[in-house]
Amino acid sequence: MHSHHSHSGQFCQHAADTLEEMVLRAIDLQLSLFCLTEHMPRYDVVDLYPEELESKTTTEDLERTFSAYITEARRLQEKYKDKIDIIVGFEGEAINSEYTKYINNIFAQYKPDYFIGSLHHTSGVPIDFDQENWEYALTHSATDAKLINKLGGINNLFLTYFTEFKKFITEVDPKPAVIGHLDLITLYSRGVKILKVPLLIDAISDLIKTAIESNCLFEINSSGVRKGRAPYPDTLVAKMIIDLGGKFCLSDDSHNVDQVALNYSIVCDYVQELGIDTLWRLKLVDNKITHESFPVTDFRNWVEKINPPSTTK
Repeated sequence: MHSHHSHSGQFCQHAADTLEEMVLRAIDLQLSLFCLTEHMPRYDVVDLYPEELESKTTTEDLERTFSAYITEARRLQEKYKDKIDIIVGFEGEAINSEYTKYINNIFAQYKPDYFIGSLHHTSGVPIDFDQENWEYALTHSATDAKLINKLGGINNLFLTYFTEFKKFITEVDPKPAVIGHLDLITLYSRGVKILKVPLLIDAISDLIKTAIESNCLFEINSSGVRKGRAPYPDTLVAKMIIDLGGKFCLSDDSHNVDQVALNYSIVCDYVQELGIDTLWRLKLVDNKITHESFPVTDFRNWVEKINPPSTTK
């Protein structure tokens, strides 16, 4: 089985365990593909997280860490090539339009195999770091009073997020091979889900169409379960992707060895509840990323054989 999204404590301050330990855990669980996707460096000090400020991390430190990550990831890719497919990538940022340009520079300098297109900020404010920042984004990302009155504050925040996500995919070059946790904006929404508000649904639909036209896969990300919600994306968004012809891949978004393939049994049930019968994976052929399909029955057979770890905490 596969994961297209992972992090390690060796190169990420809010994770644990070494990159090699992550790979070895994936091998133990008989994954056939494990993608390495540490965060891209942020180059502006205003975008450093509280944990980085506390540890006195600089933007230069982030750049050095990312360079070391690419070197180690390539070493592991070669070392374990007979045991598991490793694809070396990174998780992109779209804090503003300058970051989309910076992604192109990363490809030119480090030559990764691919990247995950994720949105962790709305109007420049982190929306998945903690409740406080999410609440700040809720009150500061909406500037159009007429729109707020029409949609309501939280739906306007959702609208801003999905509109910025589409802008990111439209502007960035190269395009992301995978779209990360598409409805991450709901993580701290205190149980408020995306409603079928026409303006909002249209924005999500436009985003999905743009991603499909850009040949992106959509990850079904099991990390939502350990964060107390359904896998990303939730049912409404997942069904929109299905209706529009999108393709799904699997991710655990692991941040330590215990989270590799965590809750994949729950994801397998979720996939079958959605009526999906085919999943996809990335494949590296002649140094180029391609897609390969496989039946959901293969996923079920792996789950029954491996009995992957499961928790809702």
